Amino acid sequence: MKHAVLNQDDFLFREHELLGINKPAGVPVHGSRILEDQPETLMTMVRKHEGKVVHAVHRLDRPVSGVMLFTGNKQMLAQMGQEFENRRVKKCYLAVIRGWPESD
Repeated sequence: MKHAVLNQDDFLFREHELLGINKPAGVPVHGSRILEDQPETLMTMVRKHEGKVVHAVHRLDRPVSGVMLFTGNKQMLAQMGQEFENRRVKKCYLAVIRGWPESD
């Protein structure tokens, strides 16, 4: 993976202790043993930018791009966790596909 850098355009919004970040495809949200060769994660980039500890409110798989929510407030983290768990968060997915799907 190329060295990923967040720029100001990747910071989509900041509201009620939530930070919305544009996660590029191919960038892991956080580290794991299987990604030891990729020390740069979205979490580390956001923490460097913010200068403080932030937590991911949810997750997106490494190959997926999309909006990630972060917060530095543990109460907000717990509250948003409940919102996701109780399915009160509306998620929209868009797939871009190359080629033609096979017909039956």
